[in-house]
Amino acid sequence: MRAIVIAVFAGACGGFLVAASCGAEGASDDARTYGKTVIKVVDGQRFQLPEDMPLQSKNNIIAPMPIEQYIAMKFERLEERLQRIEADVAALKKKDKMLMRDTRVTKDDIEVIKKASESIVEGVKGK
Repeated sequence: MRAIVIAVFAGACGGFLVAASCGAEGASDDARTYGKTVIKVVDGQRFQLPEDMPLQSKNNIIAPMPIEQYIAMKFERLEERLQRIEADVAALKKKDKMLMRDTRVTKDDIEVIKKASESIVEGVKGK
């Protein structure tokens, strides 16, 4: 398949470089890791992208997902992760509260047992 590829890359000073070229036929699609990014090869075109950034193909044009959509996706994932963490914290607080209650019951039981054993010892000494 021959495709026109448009790639947008962030520049060092916040600028953008836009490159367009025609795809080479017969190239295999692959992705290999490169630091925290991957190099994705589609129809002979190479893209160095974050590993979770998908490529999109519309009207025979292959390009990375628009940055606005990618950032929105990242924030949605962050929100989901935050909700899971909050649920875990709530569960741990509930468990901690139960353990604290059980500890108080145990301490109260120990005090009752101490008082009962003291009164038994006093009763035995008194006989």
